[in-house]
Formats: sequence, C-alpha cells, structure tokens
Amino acid sequence: MDPLGDRLPVLLRREGREVERKRACRLDAEEGLAVRSKTPRSHASPQVRTTPAAAEAAGVVWAMDFMSDSPSDGRRFWSWTVVDAFTREAVATRADLQLTGD
Repeated sequence: MDPLGDRLPVLLRREGREVERKRACRLDAEEGLAVRSKTPRSHASPQVRTTPAAAEAAGVVWAMDFMSDSPSDGRRFWSWTVVDAFTREAVATRADLQLTGD
C-alpha cells in the first residue's frame, strides 16, 4: 500500500480530475510529491490532578456554584451560591434575573 493510502486520488477528484489510484501513486512516486497524510492532532496531555486537601475547620475551604435556569415564561433565572466545605452550610446566596460582576 502506498504511504498516502487513497488520499491523493480523493484530493484530485475534489478538483474535478478523475485519476485512478494506481496512476496517482505512480505520478506521486515519479514527481516526489509530498501530500501529508491525515494524522489526528495531538492534544496536550492532561496534568495529573491531585486530590484537594479536606477542610479541617469552618471557614477555611469554600466552594462556589453558579447556575441558570428558565421557567415556563422563558426568562433566564440566575443563582450564585457559596458553601463552606467543612460545615456544608450556605454562606452566601444570590438569585436574580441578571447577575453582573459587580
């Protein structure tokens, strides 16, 4: 099998040229064409996650939650909540039809 597989004939067909696979491979070898094969992109490997330390006292570790919903009338409803991770008590809650960064 040629290193390009069937990629060169496909590219030629997209340009409107009908070329059979064997001929395309021969032309490729004669001309030394460099058609890159499709390779999947390599993604950065995820960093190793460490388990966060458990909260040892109240007021040390907090967690935030931000969510939105829309009731049957179609308007958006936003809520923001801060929870103490040790006591699991809601320290602050804000709900509104609009929440800004103020």
